[in-house]
Amino acid sequence: MNAYNNIVYNIGFVKGRVKVRATYKFILICLVFVVGACVNAPYTTTRISSHLEVITDDCDETTLVVYDVDETLVQPSDSFLSNEHTVQGRNFLSELVKKYPKKTDWGRFRAILLRDASMPMIEVGVLNVIKKFREKGAKVIALTSMNTGKIGFYQRLEAWRYEQLKSLGFEGDFPWEHFPLRGFKRNPVFYRGVLAADLENKGEVLAAFLKKVQLHPRKIIAIDDDIKALNQVGDLCKRQGMSFQGYLYSGAKQVLWKQKVIDAQAEHLINNGVWIDDQKIQGLFKTN
Repeated sequence: MNAYNNIVYNIGFVKGRVKVRATYKFILICLVFVVGACVNAPYTTTRISSHLEVITDDCDETTLVVYDVDETLVQPSDSFLSNEHTVQGRNFLSELVKKYPKKTDWGRFRAILLRDASMPMIEVGVLNVIKKFREKGAKVIALTSMNTGKIGFYQRLEAWRYEQLKSLGFEGDFPWEHFPLRGFKRNPVFYRGVLAADLENKGEVLAAFLKKVQLHPRKIIAIDDDIKALNQVGDLCKRQGMSFQGYLYSGAKQVLWKQKVIDAQAEHLINNGVWIDDQKIQGLFKTN
């Protein structure tokens, strides 16, 4: 190689290294920017005792709002249903099954409970809050841990939930959509504005829903009475670089366990196939 070619070769090699280094530097800057955006996306959780404390101003058409249902939007009026997931409630059900060993249609009894029991909105004013979200362009859905599928005479629990919420004035967005979400051990389902997680991780179920409908929100606002569920949604936002505003709701009422009332209700349900609310059962059986 002559002197001229040697100079050209070396200059070209240096230029190549400069270009490679510049390319790596550009990629690194991009990665830092993306990771920084994910890490620095606003993430806050606020305790509230009323839905009227939820801030609706800081949202737009890139915002998704998710409302939990039980003990956040609605709450049963009766003592048993308000406490059925407590230790006391689980023990009562266990003893009830032992007391009536020949009864096998417990799914039917559960369906009767869902049909007959009163489950009003905790705060009717939440509907005005939801209206304000929508005026800003935000999408709103329900995100509940509830089971899905058949129970008793209900073919689809998620359909029952949709109809129940609709009767109270709540309808989620995407009301024409209903589909299962694959890849889970259980059977989460989206049904006409209600995302029912079937006890799966709420964040993972929400991620599957977003992917399915090709929705890419920049911000998620979640309202739930369960801090674990809020954190699950918050973790999704961290992973995907979305802003997160969680509201830990404590507006549900504490309802005392009324043993005599519940005993009478359970007996009447099993013998007559009808659930009678606390107030009526006390008058009917003279219980306290």
